[in-house]
Amino acid sequence: MAEPVPHTPHTDVVLPFAVEGRNVRGRMARLDGALNAILSVQDYPLPVASLLAEAVCLTALLGTMLKENGIMTLQVNAEGPVRLLFVDYTTAGHLRGYARFDAAALAGLDEAGLDRLVPQLLQAGTLSVTIDPEASKERYQGIVALEGATLAQCLQAYFRQSEQLPTAIKVATEMGPAGGWTGGAIMLQPLPAMVGLSESEDSLFRSDEAEEDWRHSVVLLNSATNAELLDESLPPETLLFRLYHEDGVRVFDAHALSFHCRCSEEKLGAVLRQFSRQDLADMTVDGQIQARCDICGKLYEFVPEDLRN
Repeated sequence: MAEPVPHTPHTDVVLPFAVEGRNVRGRMARLDGALNAILSVQDYPLPVASLLAEAVCLTALLGTMLKENGIMTLQVNAEGPVRLLFVDYTTAGHLRGYARFDAAALAGLDEAGLDRLVPQLLQAGTLSVTIDPEASKERYQGIVALEGATLAQCLQAYFRQSEQLPTAIKVATEMGPAGGWTGGAIMLQPLPAMVGLSESEDSLFRSDEAEEDWRHSVVLLNSATNAELLDESLPPETLLFRLYHEDGVRVFDAHALSFHCRCSEEKLGAVLRQFSRQDLADMTVDGQIQARCDICGKLYEFVPEDLRN
C-alpha cells in the first residue's frame, strides 16, 4: 500500500482524520507562523511561553471541532506564578492568545522541570472551555479543576469529567536556536456510538471490543515522537499513515490557521470611557492617552476630551 500524496500545508493547519478500522476519530495540528505571532507580542519567560504554546496547540484542535460559526475559548485561571492563560479560536481559523504572570514568582523557577509546568505554574487553577455561537444561541461553558502535569493531561481530564468522553492528546512544542517556535499535536476520541452504557464503573465504553480498539489506537498515538510532530518537512498525512495505515486512516479537509486579533479603537475607547475624569487625566501624557493591546501589541492613541464626551 503506497503512502498518500500530501495535499495540505505542512504547518499552520489542523487535519481531521478517522481511524476507520477502530471507530476512532482525531485531529492533528502543526503550527509555526501563527504560534510565533502570538508568542512574540510579549517578552514571555521560557516556562510561560512553553505553557502558552501548548495552550495554543490545544485550542487549535478544539476550535476546529466547532460545527457552527462562533468562537471557542480555552482559559486557565490560577493562583501560581502564572495567573491567566487565554487562547481563543474563531471558525475563520483565527487564533489569538495571552498569558499574565508574576515575574518575581517566576524568578526562582527551575526551567529543567518544563515537563511539569501545570503544578509548578498554575496552583489552585481551573480550566474552562467556552463556546460562543455566532447565531443567537445559548452560550456553553464547562469548568474543571486542573488535574495533571501538563495542559494536555488537564484537557483529557476535562473531557472525561465534563463530556464523559475518553480523549488522548499528545503535544510537542519547541523553541528553535533562532528563537522561533514550532508546535505539533494529535488528539483522539472514540466515536460517540462506542461510548457509554458500560457495565464497568471504570470504563466509559459500551463493550470490551470498543475499549480494546481505543487502547490500541492510543498505543499507536504514543508511538509518535516529538520530532515527528514538530518536523515541518513531514506532511501530516504521512505521519498519520505511518501510525494507522494497518487499521485504515482517512483524512478530511484541512483547516488553515492564522493569528488575528479582534481589538479595535472602538472597543478600547469604550473601556476607557468607563474611567473617571481624574483617572483619564492621570493617564494623559502630552495631551494624549496611549493604550496598547496586550494580545497583538497594537498601540492606540486617544484625545482625553473625546473620551469624556
